[in-house]
Amino acid sequence: MLKTFFGFLLAVAVFFSTLGIVLIRLQNPDFLVKQAREINLYGRLADNLEPLLAHGSAEELSLTPQELNDALKTAIDGEQFYDFISLYLRAVIPWLTGDTNELQFSYSLAESKSRFRDQLSAKLTNKYENLPECQSNQLKNWGFDSGLPECRLSGGSAEVEIQIDSLVGARVDELPDDILLNEPSSNLLQMRANVIRAGQAVKAVHLATVVLIGLMLLIWRARALTTIGGAFLFVGLVQLGFSLVAWDWVGRNVADLLSGGGESAQLAPIGLDLATTILEVLKTALGNLTILTLSSGVLMIILGLIYGRKPVSKEKSA
Repeated sequence: MLKTFFGFLLAVAVFFSTLGIVLIRLQNPDFLVKQAREINLYGRLADNLEPLLAHGSAEELSLTPQELNDALKTAIDGEQFYDFISLYLRAVIPWLTGDTNELQFSYSLAESKSRFRDQLSAKLTNKYENLPECQSNQLKNWGFDSGLPECRLSGGSAEVEIQIDSLVGARVDELPDDILLNEPSSNLLQMRANVIRAGQAVKAVHLATVVLIGLMLLIWRARALTTIGGAFLFVGLVQLGFSLVAWDWVGRNVADLLSGGGESAQLAPIGLDLATTILEVLKTALGNLTILTLSSGVLMIILGLIYGRKPVSKEKSA
């Protein structure tokens, strides 16, 4: 009876220990970037930007959302996107976990802005060159004040290049030159406090798990292996059942939550992609851990059956 009670306590401790290991896994920037690559986060986010570009700069520059999106993807390609994520995570995660008290992150967008400007200028120039030639009655209102003019001037003109550069430059210059993070917001500070407390709880649970296993081995020795293995096996089966059933349910509920109407409806696809990334990371981390938990449980049960047998007393010789 006592061994069963210890086994129940151990199962609870192992369950929370595995969640703690997942939390530790999520603190690895390389793992997170790898998962982002595997689900093609860059491509998914880029594809969902077009609806957001249908207004504003696209109309002002006389470009379609697809043309503006293509220019953005040229300015910031996939490798640069994942490199940014890696650098950002390496700066933020140690601060969030309390490993450092200084938060310093800076990322220059100067080269990206330059490429973006060149791409927009090239697209506008190409569109301008395909316009019909201006008639005499159109010259009076010719200009780039409201975007692309209705017609093009006969022959080349340095004025055209200046006008296009000015039009594009006014929009691109509105973008920041750097992404800076050195003064965390109150929400980020609260998140840091929660992450630090979670890390302390994980250490306490891991210690409790080790102590329980040590006590069981000390009291029942090899016979405790079957009970310990049963606890690991039970937790692994619970995790397996969750992986087979619950992840789809969670994904559907997140999709329903983010696809609601309102002013933020246009942001729903991007929010859904980010949420999907987080779920995929959790699913992968917990899935790998489930295999390890099940394997450990089966191994300890086998060892318990082999070494946990009570020795049979030899019959006294007559």
